[in-house]
Amino acid sequence: MRDRTLPLQAGMALCIALAGALAFLLLTGATDSYSLKALAVLLVIGLVAVGVLTWMKLRQIRDRVVALRDSQVNLAALLDSIPEGLFMTDLEGRVTAINKTSAAAMGHTPGSAVGKMITDLADDKEASDQLIMARLGVIDSKTDATRPTL
Repeated sequence: MRDRTLPLQAGMALCIALAGALAFLLLTGATDSYSLKALAVLLVIGLVAVGVLTWMKLRQIRDRVVALRDSQVNLAALLDSIPEGLFMTDLEGRVTAINKTSAAAMGHTPGSAVGKMITDLADDKEASDQLIMARLGVIDSKTDATRPTL
């Protein structure tokens, strides 16, 4: 989908220029009514164009939001179809996605776990430490074997 930000900005700049010209003619007492009418018509056309471009941009944003929500629903369904516990975190360790199995193992629901620090979800200190070590790559989360650190 083509981005319409530049035409919107250009249309707004045109409307500002036309409004300035119209105000200048009115303030200087120009008696040429044809010039005033022409500028007024151009200003109205410019405002309508800006309105249409704004409406189109808002529709584009709405469509992207709907697509993002659909993608999140699909990701949640995919995660929940995996029988093993699985979660994803951001760089700080905040849960961005988690499946039901993993959330239940930590005593939470996926909805209550997302957004929390992964270390806060673990019931005990040992599990929290293992999560941190697995995240840092110090242990293999599948075998709990300690990896050599450099």
